[in-house]
Amino acid sequence: MRHPWSEWIPGALNDYQIEQLYNEEAIVGRGAFDRKYVDKSSVDLWLSDEGYHMTQKYSVKPSGRDSYTRLIQREGSAERLPKQADGTYILKSRNTYVFKLQEKLGRKLLEAKIHGQATAKSSVGRIDVLARLVVDGMDQYEGFDPERVNESNFFGEMCIEITPMTFDVRVKEGISLSQLRFFYGHPDKAEIGSKEIYKTVLGQQAAGRSLGVDLTPVTIRDLEAVAFCARKENEPAPWGETTS
Repeated sequence: MRHPWSEWIPGALNDYQIEQLYNEEAIVGRGAFDRKYVDKSSVDLWLSDEGYHMTQKYSVKPSGRDSYTRLIQREGSAERLPKQADGTYILKSRNTYVFKLQEKLGRKLLEAKIHGQATAKSSVGRIDVLARLVVDGMDQYEGFDPERVNESNFFGEMCIEITPMTFDVRVKEGISLSQLRFFYGHPDKAEIGSKEIYKTVLGQQAAGRSLGVDLTPVTIRDLEAVAFCARKENEPAPWGETTS
């Protein structure tokens, strides 16, 4: 049987390729695939109604050899978090919590050689909350490697570790605190390291792998300023002057 990834090139997957992974059950989601929850290169991950409070107020590093939720319960370091009458869960500041996610990885990810890297959503950082993905079979946070996950007897389940730093917060089933990007092949090997590529993509101001910005002041209406405003190619400056 021919799978869609047999024709993919290495690198980050786009929304169409992520949809194909769902269709192949390489990712099992919270229901039917819904494109509105996928941007151009990542998919939102959603809380389930299974949450735990880490009673010692600290996290337990994933071992890579056991189910994470089973690990924290067996060590006596977590207790089931009660749901409030309105369906929310109260997370106290300076405490750590773990929630199972509604998504899990399917075995076909191994065949496809798909890797994953997660980041907390920007709105989570703005309220000073730490959120880290845990994938069963991995001994590190925020991603997965298909070969390493396959060595575990507990494949595919995912959790998120949540620590509010400043404020108490409320969460509920079905909200998203993290997003996951998928890569065909290892992310480190998908980068093109050619100076010619960098120069072509980033333009003349490219310095190695970085995009530089000229901070030399210019005169705008008798004032020296260093400011930038994006505009269309060949569009005149909004103040009616040409600067360089």
